[in-house]
Amino acid sequence: MKPRPLLGDSRASHIAWLVARFVTYTLRITVIGEEFLDRLRTDSGESVILVTWHGRILLPLTRLRDRGYWAMLSTSRDGNVFSELFQLAGFHVVRGSTSSRGAIESSLTICRELKKGGVLTHAPDGPRGPSGVVHPGAIYFAQKVGCPIVPAGIAAWPNVRLRTWDRYMLPLPFARAGFVYGDPIAIPSNLDSAGRDIYAAYVGERIKELEEFADKIAHKGYRACAGERPVPPPPPVIPPRSPRKKVETSDAG
Repeated sequence: MKPRPLLGDSRASHIAWLVARFVTYTLRITVIGEEFLDRLRTDSGESVILVTWHGRILLPLTRLRDRGYWAMLSTSRDGNVFSELFQLAGFHVVRGSTSSRGAIESSLTICRELKKGGVLTHAPDGPRGPSGVVHPGAIYFAQKVGCPIVPAGIAAWPNVRLRTWDRYMLPLPFARAGFVYGDPIAIPSNLDSAGRDIYAAYVGERIKELEEFADKIAHKGYRACAGERPVPPPPPVIPPRSPRKKVETSDAG
């Protein structure tokens, strides 16, 4: 059941959306790699899971507005505000994270839409943290659907960091910003729980590297650091699981 936003939540969402639109309109944003994402979507019609940290979702919210992308948001009261905020930006919203009530229904909805060729924008360290740690939910979706994960690093300078668990970043008006997409990461279909944890750590490292590069762009400008874009190491190789050995029994008495 979709939670009904409270009046205060709705007002806060509309105010936040107006502020977000104004601030991002003034930013000097350098976007790198989005053409590869568009090509992946256009050439193959492939579904994609786009991931970045919870504390950096302001720029994706405005940059990717009105594209019909999907977002998975928690059922908390904070989720009420973000849910309406994302809907104002033209996103489709599913309520219920992979670790909360409504997890089964929301996960089935996301998998169904991804199989149709949809795009899921996901904060893999949300909704409760710890900040900067990828939970295996996005890995699970990619594994089940067979779609790649595209990491993104986002930064802006100057900015204000809120005293929240995710240290939410609010760019100041007329700040310089970097929005850097990484290479698509293919997730093997045969991962077990330990394998998903290994890939979650790998995706987290890619986000951090891209964010560091975006931060250099925000501080120095793209021309000063154009050759410093990180080259990702190969994805981890997960050895196949060994078949269980049969326990032989002896008839000797």
